[in-house]
Amino acid sequence: MKTLSQLNKIISQNTPYIHVGDDMNWVIGAFIELCARSNQYYDIDIKSFLHWVKPAILHGQYKLFYTEDGVVKSGFILWAWVDDDTLSRYHTSNRFYLHPTEWNEGRNLIIIDYLDLHYSKKILEIRIGCLNI
Repeated sequence: MKTLSQLNKIISQNTPYIHVGDDMNWVIGAFIELCARSNQYYDIDIKSFLHWVKPAILHGQYKLFYTEDGVVKSGFILWAWVDDDTLSRYHTSNRFYLHPTEWNEGRNLIIIDYLDLHYSKKILEIRIGCLNI
């Protein structure tokens, strides 16, 4: 059976596990840039933003999308590996709240958030990759 780290690498081969420093700041900045360019997220509260982005970065459970030339950031996806109890809560709660310790505790994959500013069908690529897990 594959570890969660191995499964994360299937979804996003080049996403590092980042804990501190300039790399963390760069990734948070990338998410802020994308949110600022999005009609859905441009006015998000910074506490809420950090609550759902930082655990994904710490666990390497995110992927940034770029335009075809690889220059401009165009979106992201965040996911979590949850246990059965958390999955049940995810399906039944009107306002699902994921505690930071729940991001990496089970074998159930849930998509926490997805943004694609250029509608480039990146989610299809990820879904195809997940079929091989």
